[in-house]
Amino acid sequence: MTVCCYLFSAQVMKKRDLIRKNMVESVNNERNILAMAQNPFVVRFYYSFTSRENLYIVMEYINGGDCYRCGEGREGRGASGFGP
Repeated sequence: MTVCCYLFSAQVMKKRDLIRKNMVESVNNERNILAMAQNPFVVRFYYSFTSRENLYIVMEYINGGDCYRCGEGREGRGASGFGP
């Protein structure tokens, strides 16, 4: 008997906050890019769904989380050095 265990990561975003921050288009683009990407260097997308209040994006679990905060403190830019 083979036992498998899968770990997933869920990104949960409040719809109200996305609208207030004018991020709806950006989040839709992120979801679409993740869904189409087939690259070993891009996190694997599994599902997305919504509830009345939230949007959920379910992805492959990557130990250590995202790298956005890796570059914090460098002139207020993210890890890439290009954005806020």
